[in-house]
Amino acid sequence: MALNAHDLPSVGALVHYLHATAGFPVKATWLAAIKSGNYSSWPGLTYANASKYCPSSDETIKGHLTQVRQGIRSTKPKPSTPVNPPVSPTTPVKELHLWDEPISKLFTDDMGRFPVQSRSGNQYLMLAYHCDTNAILIEPFQTRHDRHRIPAYNRLMERLKARGHTVDHQVLDNEASAEYRRTITEDWKCTYQLVPPDVHRRNIAERAIQTFKAHFLSILAGISSSFPNYLWDKLIPQTELTLNLLRQSHVAPAISAWECYNNAPFNFDATPIGPCGCPVIIHNKPSKRKTWAFRGRDGFSIGPALQHYRCFQVVDSLTKALVISDTVEFRHDYLAAPAVSYEDRLLHAINFLSTAIKDSTDDSINAQLIAIDNLRDIFNKWQLDSSPLSSNPPDAAPRVQPDKTPTASPRVVPSRTPSPRVVPSKTPTVSPRVVPSRAPTASPRVNPSTTPIASRTRSQRIPQAPGLGEAIALRTRSRTLAQEKDAKARVNLVMLANAAQATRSNADINAFIAAAVLDHETGESLEYRQLIKHPKYKELWSSSYAKELGHLCQGFTSKDPSRKPVDGTDTFHVIDFSDIPADRIKEICYSNVVCKVRPEKADPDRTRITIAGNRICYPGDV
Repeated sequence: MALNAHDLPSVGALVHYLHATAGFPVKATWLAAIKSGNYSSWPGLTYANASKYCPSSDETIKGHLTQVRQGIRSTKPKPSTPVNPPVSPTTPVKELHLWDEPISKLFTDDMGRFPVQSRSGNQYLMLAYHCDTNAILIEPFQTRHDRHRIPAYNRLMERLKARGHTVDHQVLDNEASAEYRRTITEDWKCTYQLVPPDVHRRNIAERAIQTFKAHFLSILAGISSSFPNYLWDKLIPQTELTLNLLRQSHVAPAISAWECYNNAPFNFDATPIGPCGCPVIIHNKPSKRKTWAFRGRDGFSIGPALQHYRCFQVVDSLTKALVISDTVEFRHDYLAAPAVSYEDRLLHAINFLSTAIKDSTDDSINAQLIAIDNLRDIFNKWQLDSSPLSSNPPDAAPRVQPDKTPTASPRVVPSRTPSPRVVPSKTPTVSPRVVPSRAPTASPRVNPSTTPIASRTRSQRIPQAPGLGEAIALRTRSRTLAQEKDAKARVNLVMLANAAQATRSNADINAFIAAAVLDHETGESLEYRQLIKHPKYKELWSSSYAKELGHLCQGFTSKDPSRKPVDGTDTFHVIDFSDIPADRIKEICYSNVVCKVRPEKADPDRTRITIAGNRICYPGDV
């Protein structure tokens, strides 16, 4: 995820994702830590992005919600304060008071019993607060007996000693046993002090416990519901890491408590992390899997592998074993993983162009400009290749031979001198509004290869109603609709003829033609329900429909050996009506059979089935 996060992720989704990775902290605390530079290695996480997109998540509220303070908006009347006379300045006393105090203190305390016993037997947590680094350290242990508590304390002290931190004085609870106190003084050479009974505010570790509990509860509220609850102690390392990244060191306020404690900043790129308890898919290495085994298995993320480079600590969901893997895929239940969107790429390109205008010499900007130039050249070449197609249209196909005898409803009658329109005659005969011209002119046919796309509208294809020169008795609604229907059929015939001509003249245009099925005798466009009843087309289109059904189902082999078998795609499975669940009957959708003629295909008679998109119920992405 660290590698993908650098590729211009969507800012809002990235901030939500990193907020969950940081343990759902409070916005003010998170912004203060970001402003101090504690998250400088986290990709895309800036103060501006976090302040704009930081969510108010339910997990944060569940972990950090506190009781409303009293006396904030009191309704009691305020007593009048007497005006004190001004105090005369006193003579300054030149005195300096000095006292010695241990420079390295450690406050420790135990938390209450956790509700669930972990698989390793841990039920309690020991917290240690180191004053110099301002770090909060956690160690789980099994029981309050000395055989479990003292080893947990020794692990805390060994962690501090390994990083070069010393402890001179320790403050702890008054319930410490004699063996525990002997370990502090003899084994670790420290002095100790017990807090008074029932006065917990003397121990700073009590306030640190409250801070840790709020942070850990927020993380527990955001883990997956399928995460095993007896593995809660495996989430402690990342909880401790993210908590100390939110805190500043006391001896060096410019750095985080984590950096001061570990003597090195946290590098997100070298040791990436994801949300705690998030479902992941763990990569199965080729040396460990069988030939036909899956390439990944399910698991849960529990934290980074700090001793490995770009690795994750995950738990196998089947064996519950701890696994170190360098390739995992996060699958959070409700958070979208950061992904690159087209808007991000566009904004990124605009930023590069803006930088280029400012005469920047960045190599990456030059690479972007070269890519833009190449894209511009590709578009220019496409325009040059397509220009002859519009300047040299194919020859117009001849019209139907003219008929000398007038008819009641003549079709488009071409003559040797093609004329686009005819003046209305005095006799009440139905004739199209075509005005003849004396000079030979080009036929006004619509050519798919020459007509601009903006002109290919429905109003341009349908002729207008008869002109005013016709008799009023002939201007009836039924006759007008009949003429429009006949004109549509004639336009379809002309388009089909032009398509055939274009096929002979320019084979590239043929790939864009999908003509309707026309009856060559009547010129009408036929649909499937009409084709299966037509004696001339019934066998052809019934066979085409059968091929489509076989292709969508499991395929079939025809009894006729001359016909090729049809391969199925298993898109549909035929079932009985009685097998449909009762709660799914209302989701039954209608289908539409579409018949088209595709002359460029090996099988030009094409039949396709479309399902009602407004009623289909499909749980996946469509």
